[in-house]
Formats: sequence, structure tokens, C-alpha cells
Amino acid sequence: MIRKATLRTIKVGIGTLLITFSPKVNGQTSSITLDEAILRALKNSKELQIAAIEEKVAKEQHRQTLAIYLPQVSASYSAFATDNPLNAFGFKLQQQSITANDFNPTLLNHPSNSYNAVAMLEVKQPILNVDMIYQRKAADRQSVLYKYKARRTQEYITFEVQKAFMQLQFAYQAQIVVKDALSTAQSAYNFTENRDKQGLLQKSDLLNAQVQVTTLEAKVAEANSTIQNASDYLDLFLGATSSTTYSPIGEWENAPNNGSTQLSDNRADFIALSNAIEASQMTVKSSQANFLPRINAFASYQYNNPNLKNLGSGSYLTGVQLSWNIFNGLQTRHQINERRFTTNKLEVQLAQQKEQAAFEVAKTQRGINDAKTKIIQQKKAVEQSEESLRILRNRYEKGLVNTTDILQAQSQLAQQQLNLQQAILERNITQAYLLFLTASVNN
Repeated sequence: MIRKATLRTIKVGIGTLLITFSPKVNGQTSSITLDEAILRALKNSKELQIAAIEEKVAKEQHRQTLAIYLPQVSASYSAFATDNPLNAFGFKLQQQSITANDFNPTLLNHPSNSYNAVAMLEVKQPILNVDMIYQRKAADRQSVLYKYKARRTQEYITFEVQKAFMQLQFAYQAQIVVKDALSTAQSAYNFTENRDKQGLLQKSDLLNAQVQVTTLEAKVAEANSTIQNASDYLDLFLGATSSTTYSPIGEWENAPNNGSTQLSDNRADFIALSNAIEASQMTVKSSQANFLPRINAFASYQYNNPNLKNLGSGSYLTGVQLSWNIFNGLQTRHQINERRFTTNKLEVQLAQQKEQAAFEVAKTQRGINDAKTKIIQQKKAVEQSEESLRILRNRYEKGLVNTTDILQAQSQLAQQQLNLQQAILERNITQAYLLFLTASVNN
């Protein structure tokens, strides 16, 4: 009887050691701080890389609009052949090779094959295109829009990494609680076994204590897996591919608080949407400017020759053009209305977004207060559970209470400790979310 009980004790002890000191999946453990995690996530984030590329694209689109001020220069070389009377005579005029014989009616009406090679240089210079000026301003606002969109993406990734880091911290806290509970249960089991050997307890009491130890061993294994799962989740943001087990370094009890807790109009996504509204307003003005005339200059110089050997005779053409689209079937008018409606839609979206953000801020602030209250209550519950377990343990050692009472008290203490850590996690994540909601570009 004593030998069997001793063997069970050895098995329980070995199981506890194997779970507590079990090797990691890949044997690699890495310590990491929150700041390090955020820096690595921002460096490797695909979302942030996409946002940066979008910003670069918008900047290049804005630079394209420099064309409304800069000249356009093109060069061409063309070769022609014809027996068309008009074109054949025109070739000779361009080549400055007309003679009196060329006015012979027979030659004019039935020319032989005529050839012309044209080398041309053309220059176009915009002077005043009001619609394009507003298009350039709209492109500038679009460029700023993507700048602040990238900023908000960075803030979102920072919040997600904070949340993943806190979940990893909680996993370690939960592991500590479960291991402490296992150690306490192991002590109770050893005490119960000794009392069983002395014949002071029933066999069922020893079995209950053994069940408690076995259950907690399973929970320790589960806590180890939870740590690995939390590490893998953090890896998603860090851009790592190996199953590294991270050991978080940093405060756990104190919630993050390094910014304003009031909603600001200078939040990056608000500014981005405001720039979208301004860009839309510029497109409305651009459409309205389509009713205004355009002024552009042009010039060309060309050489004409009947063969490809040399440039031949040269001539130039230059001028200024004023063009005015007086009526285009009401297309411009309806285009203006469409873009006005688009602007109105963006304005409503901005107002809605601010209202939703104000609601989220108020809700989150209440959540923080609730979490703080819960933490205070849970600390009291832990203290009461510890005191209850201490009293029951003393009475148990004197044989005044049964094993079931002591096991229930142990389970209650462990549960209250886990509830406390869960309340701290909720408070920390909610505080980080509040900082995300109230982030300002001035911070």
C-alpha cells in the first residue's frame, strides 16, 4: 500500500517537472520589449509598405501636373510618296523647288510619283489653363491624403502590436498562477498521502488530491501552449517565420499612458479625409473652369527634301491659340453636379467618422473605469481567497475539515488570481485602444 502511494508520488513529481521544464518547440527563446516589437513590426509590416507605396504614387501623380507649366517638345521624321496632284504640288512648294514648268497643266493634272522627307521639331507651351491649375491642386491634396493615411496605418499597427504583446504578458502571468496552484496542490497531495499512510484519511481523499494535481498539470501544459500561440501571433506582426517563444520585458501592472485621452480633430484619418474633401472641391472648380477659354502657344520647324540624304529646305510655323469650349451637350454641367455630390458625401463621412470616434472614446473611457473597479474587486477577492485557504489549511492539518474543502479553496484562489490577471489585461488593452482613438499628429 505504502509502495503504491510512493510510486504515485514519484509519477506526479516527474510529471510536474516535465511540464514545468519542458523544452520549447524549436528550442529558441527570445526576450523582447514592447518598443523593440513595435519597431520591428513597423519595419516589416506589409500594410505599412503598401501605404508608403500609395503615398509615393500620389506624389508622382502630383508631379505629373507640372506639365501645365512646362513646354512639350517632340521630334519626328516622316517619308511620303504620292501621285495625288494636290499633294505632289504641295511637296514641291514645301521643298521650295517650284519652277515655271511646274505650272504646265499636264504636269499639274497628271504628276509623276513625288517624294518628300520631313524632319520636324515641335514645341507646345501652355500659357493659361485654369482647369488644369485646379487639377494640380487636387493632386496635391491627394498626395497629402495618402501621407496621413500612412500615418494612421502606422498608429493602427502600433496598437495591434501592443495588444499582442499584452496578450503574451497575460499568458505568462496565467502560467505563473497555474504553476503556483500546481505547487500548492502538490503540497496538499503530499500531506494527504502522509495522512493516508497513517490511516487518518479515507482513500477517496487521496484520490481527489491526485485528480487535482493531474488537472493542474494539464493546465500547465495548456498554459505553455498558450504562450507559444501568443508568441506566434506576435510573430505575425514582426514578420518572422520561425516559431520563436518570446519572453516579454516590461511593466504589466501599469497600463500604458503616454498621450492625450481627448478626441482631437488632428487625428491622422480625420486630416486624410479633410484633404480628400479639399481635393474633391478642387475637382469641382476644375470642372467649372472648363467654361473658361484656354490659351496655349505652339511652334514648329521642319525640313523638306525629295530624298532621305539631307535635310533640304526649312520653314517654321508659330502662333498662339485661344480655344473655348462653349457647349459640349451639358456634359460639363452634369460633371460639376456629380463632383459636388461626391464632395458632400465625403463631408458626411467625415462628420459620421468623428461622431463614431466620439462614441468610441466615451465607451472606452467607461470601459477603463470598469476595468479599474474590477481590478480593485479582484485584488480583494484574491486576498480573501488566500486568507480562506490559509484558515482551511490550518484546520485541515488539524483534521477539522475534509480534503474536498481544501481542494475547492485552492481552485477558488487560482480562479480569482486568473480573474485578476484578466482584469489587468482588459484595462491595459482598453487603455492602449483609447490612446489609439485619441492619437494626434501633434503628439
